[in-house]
Amino acid sequence: MELSVGIRTVIRCKYRSASAAPCGAHTHDFYQLVCVAAGQGWIAVGEERYIAREGDVFLLLPETMHSIYVLPGEGMTTYELKFDAKEPLASRLIGVPPRILGGVERVRALLAFAAEEGRDKPLYYRELIALAVEGALYFLLRGNPPTAPEAVVTETESEAPILFRVRAFLDSHLDANVTLDGLAMQFSLSREHLCRRFSEAFGLSPIRYLNARRHERACALLSGTDMTVTEISVATGYSSVHYFSRAFRVAEGVTPLAYRRQRRDNISIDF
Repeated sequence: MELSVGIRTVIRCKYRSASAAPCGAHTHDFYQLVCVAAGQGWIAVGEERYIAREGDVFLLLPETMHSIYVLPGEGMTTYELKFDAKEPLASRLIGVPPRILGGVERVRALLAFAAEEGRDKPLYYRELIALAVEGALYFLLRGNPPTAPEAVVTETESEAPILFRVRAFLDSHLDANVTLDGLAMQFSLSREHLCRRFSEAFGLSPIRYLNARRHERACALLSGTDMTVTEISVATGYSSVHYFSRAFRVAEGVTPLAYRRQRRDNISIDF
């Protein structure tokens, strides 16, 4: 039987209380399951905020703006799985609420199993992780039957192609000097119209979205590479390493090097 999921990454992540925003607002083109293994924080999905306590499970759909925060004086450890989904599973996941209410015990157990398999890498661990994740998703669907939203085409949705082109341009130019005026001119839109429509579609203005993606990229490079802080500042479009370090500390509450040391406790297994 062909599986409906393709696993990208299995992660055990330790978010620190010293950081005001361990995972700033961002989107991505894959699904993500987050299980809180210890501690507490909160997860913002779109305009909603959810307290994330030990044992809670969250489903983040592709292209959904979200962020993860730690409560003051707390830390939080999560097991996270990033994956792709094929039809008909992909359609069935649409409309499922971000915070899982039904079937949590079985979903949590399967995610913990997947994380352990990814850590130890025994024989056939990749295949068993894929089976565990697919099983978890169907338990999730059983306990959280989706409701089909009413199909309404808004003015913003009618402009979706150009808005997605703008976002794709921003995603591919994290190291460039991008301005709102230049962006509006490139896509033949007024500044005000572009800013308003982009914000309605993705929850952030174009420049705030670009800064969030730059910060996300900087965090990933600090956690997963040995690039110097100067190299990372260039790769994420900052005019100087000093400006990058100041901006990073404002966002995270720690210096880039301190952030890197903290993330050495994390585990990330790419497929």
